[in-house]
Amino acid sequence: MLHKEFYGLGTAINLTVAEPATEADITAGFQLIQHYEDLLTVNRNESEVMSINHAAGDHAVGVSPITYLLVKRAVAVSAMHLV
Repeated sequence: MLHKEFYGLGTAINLTVAEPATEADITAGFQLIQHYEDLLTVNRNESEVMSINHAAGDHAVGVSPITYLLVKRAVAVSAMHLV
């Protein structure tokens, strides 16, 4: 087993993989986490989600398909709980 600790998404992250996975696989996994954090975090002033929040009621903001689909799904789930 290979293990590495990171910090991201506002918390400690412990990634563990079994061989034949490598240290490079752990690093690639963390880079993917960082990519999603860059798009979606509300813990920093700059991300696609924060761009939406800052522009709310003022103007539209272009975002990646990942961010669009996640927000669309969040709105749908939220609407289910209103009934």
